Amino acid sequence: MKKNHHQFGVSIQDNGSLKFKVWAPNVQQVELNISSPYHLRKPMIPEQNGVFTTYVDILSFPVEYTYILDGYTERADPASTWQPMGVNGPSKVCDHTSFKWNDEDWTGLDLKEMIIYELHVGTYTAQGTFKSVIDKIPHLKQLGINTIELMPIATFAGERNWGYDGVLLYAPQESYGGPIGLKQLVNACHQNGIAVILDVVYNHFGPEGNHLEDFGPYFTSKYTTPWGKAINYDGEYSTFVRDFIIENAIHWLKYFHIDGLRLDAIHGIFDQSAYHILEELRDRFAKAAEEEGRQACLIAESDLNDPKYVSPQTNGGCGLDAQWNDDFHHSVHSFVTGSRVGYFEDYGSVEYISKALTDGFVYDGIWSNFRKRYHGKSSAEIPGFKMVNFIQNHDQIANASHGLRLASLVDKKKYLLASTLLLLSPSTPLLFMGQEWATKTPFYFFTDFEDTELQEAVRKGRLKEYSLNGISEGFRDPGDIETFRECLLDWNWNKDEECMEVFRHYQKLIALRKDHPALNRSADSQTNVNYSEEGEWITIEKSTNKGDSCIVVINFSESPKTIHVDNHVYQSKALYSTENIHQFNDSITLEPLSFAVYDSTHICV
Repeated sequence: MKKNHHQFGVSIQDNGSLKFKVWAPNVQQVELNISSPYHLRKPMIPEQNGVFTTYVDILSFPVEYTYILDGYTERADPASTWQPMGVNGPSKVCDHTSFKWNDEDWTGLDLKEMIIYELHVGTYTAQGTFKSVIDKIPHLKQLGINTIELMPIATFAGERNWGYDGVLLYAPQESYGGPIGLKQLVNACHQNGIAVILDVVYNHFGPEGNHLEDFGPYFTSKYTTPWGKAINYDGEYSTFVRDFIIENAIHWLKYFHIDGLRLDAIHGIFDQSAYHILEELRDRFAKAAEEEGRQACLIAESDLNDPKYVSPQTNGGCGLDAQWNDDFHHSVHSFVTGSRVGYFEDYGSVEYISKALTDGFVYDGIWSNFRKRYHGKSSAEIPGFKMVNFIQNHDQIANASHGLRLASLVDKKKYLLASTLLLLSPSTPLLFMGQEWATKTPFYFFTDFEDTELQEAVRKGRLKEYSLNGISEGFRDPGDIETFRECLLDWNWNKDEECMEVFRHYQKLIALRKDHPALNRSADSQTNVNYSEEGEWITIEKSTNKGDSCIVVINFSESPKTIHVDNHVYQSKALYSTENIHQFNDSITLEPLSFAVYDSTHICV
């Protein structure tokens, strides 16, 4: 028997009527309760396996509604696409046909070309809205960014949150601008040649406003996650749960023209089915993208160091397009900061930076002192562009560095060297908002729960994490609005010459990455790395089968270093470097904490 896919929520029929469909096997009856544009309470028709449907003729919008479960429990639609009054308010029908798109010529962006810029809508600007992000598109274009990645925007409790506590996955957060605001942002980005990736959470739901268990077995007790109940992907009725999640991914692609999804913490997605949920998600998402005539990607976050997630399905993998590479961050961060706290104790060498550049995972089956076991599997056969590298992201700033940006932990020279490694690495680079001008604005964890007991529990939990790391100062209460306000980016940075210098550095490196043949197509390039642990230097040579070559030489040491290189570098064209580079027949002498980039094919960039 062919499997039927279930689409829930509200759909507009050809005759103009609305079809309401909800899955609720945990109850005996469901009533549709419309509160606008008129009042109507109507029993829904039960179908097989707990599905309820009904049709309503609507003469005008907006339409606001809830579901009444077993005669007394009133809840928002689990597949609501609009929650103007928050997680506990009524749902509102979003007429997707009414929005005027102007991105007809946009067909997406190849992952190999992406330079990703992660941002949190609520703190990116003082206004904290999708519209205010649109206002910053000229800045992003000037920098050279061609892809933005939005931290989760699915409806969460309150008005400020990282977004990983979302409870209504189909509805964009109202305080950011709701569904219309998100469409306007994506539309504007596409008109400016910028792709939009959305961070989605398919491993748990947030605690406040989460009423899914009133409807059906969305969760399972077979597995546990650190953040909440595990989602039921392989138990009874899991077919409907899987459809709910996969249709959510397609929802963003189809109705909001999203160019890709970043799948949060897939190590918290548990499924023992023969057809893993991530494989099914990949297949159906790819098919939907093909039907829409656009490129779209799926990028995973995982701490398992397992290449199977991005390996082809023909080789037993899940076939996802890329995954975040924590090992690159940990290697660079621990080396330039000297930190050996927590998992950073496993890193801190130039050798590991070299390995992260060439192989992807550093921990590929070797012993981890932090974990007290062997960890990972080799990713050396995975193309470089399938690894997303970063030196900062929301997690690493707020959790590993307790809110402090890298620019607050190292001096400018080390910051520029770390940035050079990132942007000229063979992997897909990701920046975190404000990184491009070395902002020192912190980024803390913050929430806005109405439940005071829940808020206090979150505060105690975060404080305990600080205590376990031996830190007694710098703690910020997640529920204090001042914690949130401290995270708002300061857009007066361009009045500071040092910030401008860093910004120009990022501009130059991004331009080099885009324009140089050996840098702009990672999948078609080969990478060779040499290094000296004692000398604290590294060289990265990237070349193509067409003979194009680019060499990056970096001195991390506090003293000058003479670095032996291939003879052909002597004849190379210096593309970009710090001052006082001394070049000899077979060596280059770099000043302390400096770098040089050479084009050995004499291509003028």
